[in-house]
Amino acid sequence: MNYSPDISITRRSSAVSRYCSAKSYFDEIEEQDEGGSRSDIENQSPARLQDALLSNSGRKTKCRTPQQILYQAALRDDWGAAEPILEKDLSLARAKMTERGERVLHIAAVARSTRFILELVNKMEESDLELPNNGGTNAFCFAAASGVVKIASIMRDKNKKLPNIISKHGSAITMAALLGHKDMVVYLYKVTDLAALDNLERFELLEATIQHELYDVALDIFKKDTALATTIVEGNRSLLHALSKKALTISWRDPDGKWKRFVHMLNAGSMRVCSPVRRIFISMISRMPFITRFERVWVIRGKSLLKKQAGVLLEELWAECLQLPEAELARLISKTQILNSAAKAGNVEFLAVLIRDHPDLIWKVDRRKHTIFHVAALHRQEKVYSLIHQIGAVKDLITLGVDVDGNNILHLAGKLGQPIPLKQKIRQQFGEIEELKQKLGQPMPCNDIILESIKQLLEEILQQRLAEQTPANIEYEEALQQLITEIDQKIGQPSPCNIIMRKALQKLIREIEAIKKLAETVCFKEEEKIMPPSFLRVSGAALRLQREILWFKEVEKIVPPSFLRMKNNDEKTPRQLFSEEHKLLLKEGERWMRDTANYCMIVATLIATVMFAAAFTVPGGNNDNEGTPIMLKLKGFTVFVISDAVAMFCSIVSIIMFLSILTSRYNEDDFLVSLPKKLLLGLTTLFASIVGMLVAFAATFFLVYNNHMAWQPKLIAAISGVPVALFGCLHYKLWWDTVKSTYWSKFLFKPGKHRLY
Repeated sequence: MNYSPDISITRRSSAVSRYCSAKSYFDEIEEQDEGGSRSDIENQSPARLQDALLSNSGRKTKCRTPQQILYQAALRDDWGAAEPILEKDLSLARAKMTERGERVLHIAAVARSTRFILELVNKMEESDLELPNNGGTNAFCFAAASGVVKIASIMRDKNKKLPNIISKHGSAITMAALLGHKDMVVYLYKVTDLAALDNLERFELLEATIQHELYDVALDIFKKDTALATTIVEGNRSLLHALSKKALTISWRDPDGKWKRFVHMLNAGSMRVCSPVRRIFISMISRMPFITRFERVWVIRGKSLLKKQAGVLLEELWAECLQLPEAELARLISKTQILNSAAKAGNVEFLAVLIRDHPDLIWKVDRRKHTIFHVAALHRQEKVYSLIHQIGAVKDLITLGVDVDGNNILHLAGKLGQPIPLKQKIRQQFGEIEELKQKLGQPMPCNDIILESIKQLLEEILQQRLAEQTPANIEYEEALQQLITEIDQKIGQPSPCNIIMRKALQKLIREIEAIKKLAETVCFKEEEKIMPPSFLRVSGAALRLQREILWFKEVEKIVPPSFLRMKNNDEKTPRQLFSEEHKLLLKEGERWMRDTANYCMIVATLIATVMFAAAFTVPGGNNDNEGTPIMLKLKGFTVFVISDAVAMFCSIVSIIMFLSILTSRYNEDDFLVSLPKKLLLGLTTLFASIVGMLVAFAATFFLVYNNHMAWQPKLIAAISGVPVALFGCLHYKLWWDTVKSTYWSKFLFKPGKHRLY
């Protein structure tokens, strides 16, 4: 295959607006059509429409025009109301019904009115189904966007050309793929001639199938046009870039046995697109009892199969890319930033495949001079970072890299990990707002000085914005910039009354706090998607801080000693940067640890008090002559004594542990081992004391009432296990996170099974 030096394709501007907002466009049409009173029918005034259509409250009114009746009938799948009108005037089926030119077939497709479409299509000509709206989209594309295969099949049976018609905004199969309608894509793939699609349309289709994990279709499309592997479209997007964020498995490269290779051979392609003979053979194999009993083969049908298919697709794409000249391959990698994207997403399998065949990729840096290991340290992707232990002495050279801000890899590990740091940083940036609030009650002799200080604060916040221009981040910056402009206009204006000034400041503070809320709740959702699940699932600020300290300590092991004292462009050493970035997280960790210890210690104290009293108020009472318990020789009494002692001593140990937590110094290093171990021991003994208390209660109930009741003691004993189970379920996550953070954290950076060489 011949490769052109320029492998970029410019994306159509009209397609950008359609494809990037395909779902929002369809939802907008659907929302418009669900509320009839909000739709403008051609040549009808709003007043008449309000009387004619259904109101939001569901009130029915008499329709006054045939267009309105058809519109509502299409929405409600009411062919009985539409049939008399179309029998009188069939041209209404071709008339435009909305401002955007949707016809009755468009509306019915959006409303998923299957019966209405079946009857309507039977009355229409083949050419009528090709009529577009004002945006150049026919009703078949709307049917594809609806996701209802039956609707699309009805239209296609009437007009076989519909799947191959490329409208102004693309093909029907591409629209269905962009919206993630898997069944619709599989159906349309069978009836669409891919040769009728241009290169860009095929790329859009293949990228959409990758994004929605339709790897069986994606593999088939790629085999028909392998040049798509080296294609770059507008926005520096490529197929490898789309695949870099997807979970995949390259298990067939592992030394599996013959049985697993046979299973993988059967499942390499989805049953939805394989041949009938193969589909029957696979179906027969799957029903054999010994298969389901031994290997649980058909678990592969789910996520495991998707990962394996993604791995096969990656191998095919990468093999095609390796045929490029070295300069063009380097351009493809650097322009699309696939290494950076995979490292951010923690896609270690993706990186392992690429580096096996092209070892020099470990030296590649992005625009900020970060290697994949720098990116992994910055975004806390331990699986990717652990690859550094598989490259031998080369790691000593890679870690010497310094980015554009003068940060070495230890500086990056010292930065607050995402997404927690972003919200913490916003709170830190807006921390001076509280000081401004306190000034509102004090005399303010100079308005300009106060306004200048506010302006300076906002400009500092604006300068610390994120590097990535996400839509939410842009909105955040625009709000800040507008506020700075308003302050500029007020500087220099006379303000004789402090009350007026205070009101102005109060308004400014409200606006700033609104921007703060926007930043915390909206701006960083994109960042949360690329964080490792192990980081996001950690409970509590204290355990998150422990994970941050673990990262810093791990990176500290591999850097030269001189890097510990190296200063970046801001004249900060890695340790100084770590302490500054984690200052607020340290405070939140201390507060979280204190609150947890306080609440748990209250419970432990109550249990200790009750168990101490129960030890000397035994069931059945004492012998007046000897002072010994009357039921001393009963087995149930032994259970009571042991469980009471266990609950008593465990609760006391729990109190000691939580008291030790409350009196701790709360230094950074305390969060690494000391505090988590104390918390773990306190939670474990607290749970044991609760179990012992309930066992003692059940034993007491048996001793007192067993001779007088038949089944009630057994029922009470069974019910006493409910609080234990409830406590375990509600607090299991915290306990398990503490166990993992305390004892399993040493395996966090252990090299995995993904061998590079």
